[in-house]
Amino acid sequence: MIHEVAIIGYSGHAYVVANAAIEMGIDLTHYCDIKTTESNPFQLEYLDTILGNKRELALMYKKFFSEKGINFRTELSNTKSNYWLMCVELENREERDLFLKETNANNVMTRPI
Repeated sequence: MIHEVAIIGYSGHAYVVANAAIEMGIDLTHYCDIKTTESNPFQLEYLDTILGNKRELALMYKKFFSEKGINFRTELSNTKSNYWLMCVELENREERDLFLKETNANNVMTRPI
């Protein structure tokens, strides 16, 4: 069962969804919207800070992987990624499998896509 939920959008319909979630016993923890809202009836944390941290981490990963000749996937033009999940592109299956083995063995959760 889902125990924590972040609301995407934070007005109108999202309020209805938030009320339903609360009635179901789901813990609402955050909201994500274009900008922070003045009205915050559920006292949720705004994800902009968290997403900003993810973007900073993505920049560090991009630098790290580029120094090793590995392509770190970044935003396409006219898009803005939340970098919740990050992706690297490796040359072949052998490199991929070695990368997965080493990262997971060192408690960095990775998986193929």
